[in-house]
Amino acid sequence: MGNDDRKKKIVFILNPISGLWHTKQNELEEILENHLDRNKYESEIRVTESPTHATVISREAVQDNVDIVVSVGGDGSINQP
Repeated sequence: MGNDDRKKKIVFILNPISGLWHTKQNELEEILENHLDRNKYESEIRVTESPTHATVISREAVQDNVDIVVSVGGDGSINQP
């Protein structure tokens, strides 16, 4: 694979306090299985463990050259510094 053909890396960040997180994780896994083109993308779901853990996960993703970071929830996790 050339650089243009490499799989893009995606990290999905879930907050366990945000509603029914286990249900959301199962739904997200099902959505990814049914709709994410595995020839183009590889993905990982990370679950936060503390109020600022989403920030830590995001920084780790940058260091790991992740192409896309997605916050899943709706609880304000996206507003972390």
